[in-house]
Amino acid sequence: MVQIGTGPSAFLILAGLHGDEPTGCYVAEHLVGLLAGSVAVPENVSVFVVTCANPDGRESGKRGNAHGVDLNRNFPASNWRLTRPNSTYGGAKPASEPETVAVMEIVRELHPALILSIHSIRDGRQCNNYDGPATRPAELMGRYNGYPVEETIGYPTPGSLGSWAGKDLNFPVITLELPREQSGERAWSRNRDALLAVIGIEPGKSSATQPAATSAR
Repeated sequence: MVQIGTGPSAFLILAGLHGDEPTGCYVAEHLVGLLAGSVAVPENVSVFVVTCANPDGRESGKRGNAHGVDLNRNFPASNWRLTRPNSTYGGAKPASEPETVAVMEIVRELHPALILSIHSIRDGRQCNNYDGPATRPAELMGRYNGYPVEETIGYPTPGSLGSWAGKDLNFPVITLELPREQSGERAWSRNRDALLAVIGIEPGKSSATQPAATSAR
């Protein structure tokens, strides 16, 4: 996890919970580069970025982790349910996976003002999906990336990060669903200003005094 800024208001950005969705990792990595370079975060803000929450899945190109568990179905949400092993297998029990536990510890430690989880979905269904009290930031992102603001992506997601942190714990959570067929470059270009705006940076503003990014984990 990388930290940029030292303000009391924490913004947590996660990418790569699904190993076969590398576009989100690309976008998160470029956001880190931008914030550690020419664009400064506000003094009252700290941005924490996990550029790849499922490194084993990314390495293998598979949705789940090394145990075949879909991490975005493994959180101990009230809607978690046991299923047979398949592409969206949520594990033998909630929070059974080390990656899930790590994300939970981060959330509990930071108590973030906003959690943004970057995923991808088939083209035409891209959206700013929100859970918990995140309608306004989702709408703000929509003004910049042009994606629809959705309370649901159209199918159940038991044990998801949004279900646990957003619906159960009442943190503002946005799941940014990028078009899966789109290149990382295009996704970054389309969402750059939306990401800056939602963490309180006016797009187009830059500063040469931005402190270097630091490793927080």
